[in-house]
Amino acid sequence: MLRAVAETVAILADLTLDHVSDVKLAVDEICSALVTKAAVDADVVCRFDATATVLGVHVSADTTTDRVPDERGFGWHVVRTLTDTVSVTHEPLRNGGFHTTVAFSKARDVT
Repeated sequence: MLRAVAETVAILADLTLDHVSDVKLAVDEICSALVTKAAVDADVVCRFDATATVLGVHVSADTTTDRVPDERGFGWHVVRTLTDTVSVTHEPLRNGGFHTTVAFSKARDVT
């Protein structure tokens, strides 16, 4: 479902078809990484911010570790290849665990 939403938002942001695929695959990879380390009953939240030139995506979830995503793994390499910028933040939670957010951007081709 989230892949379909990411695809729709990327299309509405007027990204090229190649960039739409990049966004969809990056969202899928990030969500997969977060879900595997998500706290029980955690929600995965995805926020899209579109400007005239860039689509920004923020995917977050409460996780049991601050080692997600594995920045040495193949999945992270894929995300870095598909996106223009990418960052990860981990905010400790009072009850243990972390609020993990992966943010990335994809620039629109402006010709």
